[in-house]
Amino acid sequence: MSRIALISLLLLSFEAFATPVQLRIITTGDVNGRILSYDYIADQATDEFGLDRAATLIRMARSGSDNNVTVDTGDLLKGSPLAAWAAQQTFDQSSGGHPAYRALSHLEFNAATLGEADFYYGLDNVMQAVALSNLPIVSANLYRRGVNGQRGPHLVNPWYIETMAVRDIMGRTHTINIGYIGFTDPAQLRKNSSLRRRIEARSIVASAREELPKLKAAGADIVIVMAHTSLAARDSNLPNHRNTIESLAREPLVDAIIFNQPNGNFPDPDLQTPYRVDSTYGKIFGTPAVSTQSAAKQVGVIDLWLRKDQESWTVGRSTVELRYVQRTGRNVVEYKGLSVRLDDAHQQTRHFANRPVGRTNQPLSSLLAQLKTDTATQLLHQVQVNYATEQLGITNSTPLLSIASPPLIGDSGNNPEAYTWIPTGVVTYRQAASIFPHSGRLNIVRVPPALVTELLECSAGQYQQLSRARDDAQPLLSSEFAAENFVDISGLEYEIDLSKPQRYSSDCSTFSNFEHRVQVSTTDEALFSLAGVLVVLEDSQLARIERTFPNVEIERIHRSANSLQEQLIKTFETAGSSGVSVTANPHWRFAAVPSFFQLNAGFATHADPRFQHYVSTNANLTARYLDVSPTGFGVYRLQFPSIAPELPETYVPSPALEIETPTISSTVQTNVDELPVRHIDEPVSLMIDGVTVKAIPSDLAPEEDLEVGQPESPEGT
Repeated sequence: MSRIALISLLLLSFEAFATPVQLRIITTGDVNGRILSYDYIADQATDEFGLDRAATLIRMARSGSDNNVTVDTGDLLKGSPLAAWAAQQTFDQSSGGHPAYRALSHLEFNAATLGEADFYYGLDNVMQAVALSNLPIVSANLYRRGVNGQRGPHLVNPWYIETMAVRDIMGRTHTINIGYIGFTDPAQLRKNSSLRRRIEARSIVASAREELPKLKAAGADIVIVMAHTSLAARDSNLPNHRNTIESLAREPLVDAIIFNQPNGNFPDPDLQTPYRVDSTYGKIFGTPAVSTQSAAKQVGVIDLWLRKDQESWTVGRSTVELRYVQRTGRNVVEYKGLSVRLDDAHQQTRHFANRPVGRTNQPLSSLLAQLKTDTATQLLHQVQVNYATEQLGITNSTPLLSIASPPLIGDSGNNPEAYTWIPTGVVTYRQAASIFPHSGRLNIVRVPPALVTELLECSAGQYQQLSRARDDAQPLLSSEFAAENFVDISGLEYEIDLSKPQRYSSDCSTFSNFEHRVQVSTTDEALFSLAGVLVVLEDSQLARIERTFPNVEIERIHRSANSLQEQLIKTFETAGSSGVSVTANPHWRFAAVPSFFQLNAGFATHADPRFQHYVSTNANLTARYLDVSPTGFGVYRLQFPSIAPELPETYVPSPALEIETPTISSTVQTNVDELPVRHIDEPVSLMIDGVTVKAIPSDLAPEEDLEVGQPESPEGT
């Protein structure tokens, strides 16, 4: 071979080695059946979520890279009215199969895995959906239940290899084998007795260590892990129950991880993470990782820069980012091609959501949730407590608290229509779901009792401090307070003293005052001598508590397979024609405030005239309707509980009151015995009914009196 030919060959070899290939991985997860951007509970279109809007982000991400793949990490077949409707259908090949997988196929996803929520409607439902899909669906730790203690075959394929032609940055074409491997969190599946008899869910990390070498031996150049588990999940098969995702990230054959972070994202600079987890740049032990939030509100994007060394591909640098459907100014528009393709499923779901599911024996309302435990809030408590009691076999002697956050309480003064109101009588599916229009699940946890008090203090920050020296209608609610931080806690009695300042800032992140305004009943004080108390609450509330109090130890005992919304619907369906009854439980109130005047507070709620009688009758405070505010809320004047202050024997009203009202209509002179003061030692000026009065002690002669507004000179002259 000539020297020129040899040099040319070496240059080409070096150039091929040195020129990188960008591989973009686009991800979704926890879509929860929100395929279309339509709110079936409100029965109207929305621009806040939906896979059809995420599809626009996917298409934009693809346009920015020559080489890309798209994957989903599960929890796709449950979580919305569309998913609930689809679970009751029998699909076949001619219909195109389950609408969720039809959507992924239409959007040309490359692979997907299964989440535990996909099994909510039963194993047969999942397997029918998988069988009719032409999408590779993989899970390496799920097996058919074998006989005589033997492990059966995999439930679905453990992994899949796609051979893909890619172009490097110089435009040259290469061939690369991309391996996709999936895992499903076994914890919840093991708790389902009907599933446990038919499938075996093994340890994720143990399965990974068994299947990853097989995937690599089969020719995978790059391995993408789709793990439907969270950053907090721990594997019981690992020493000290080590974290599952961290252990996967340390496996040398793994190049990228897509996982699920309930009620959150990854990367997230505000996320509290352990050592070697970079929540700012999306790296876990150096492995790029991403997790998207539920309802297809974001897509994740991982860019891998690959180099070929001899015959193998290696990952050089990588970047991770999240792209959001909701944007400042205007949200991302939906991809019409998907909504047109699924229009038949959409119309049938609307009909499904408007069908009756039961009855209510009284109005269900959140109009007064910030003044008392209104009926919608009390129903949430009943559903949560009944669920926890059934799951744990709790007796009446076991302390159990329920934390409920009615989601529809005016949206922090931004939406006068955002209230629950379901009249007595027949309740439809979407009405029942509207009481809690989110897909979060119920959790049973054990927390330190002191945390309960701080949660109430945080919640009480929504109320303004009432001035005891005013008799006009003071605004009761703070416009700066985030409505989602409001909690109503049943299982103990407490009262809120609004004569004291807020203890926390409006977002509950920092102390603003060290004084407590929440007082727990003396009958419940024994609760706070315990090491921990059981609490049942929903996902989003638990996530907020963990963010607000990151150093408080919370022991997770149980997480439900279905959502609080589904539990509500089930409650109506179970009650049937007898209807759902809400038992009144007035477990909290406002403390009476010492005041010279009858305190009045302005309270805003829904302005519909139909609700005025309900508000006036049930407010537990004298409520008089005033008018509609400029923002569309109905404004009421509340007569707040107050008591006469206990005055000391030598009480004298503050002279500062005279400065606040400097107008003098006339000046008269009177004896001290005629004034409403207990004792006086020197001349003072008081404002009484608009008249400035000089009070003169009995032992002072009139000529020793001081003129109003003229202070005594230092010489006393």
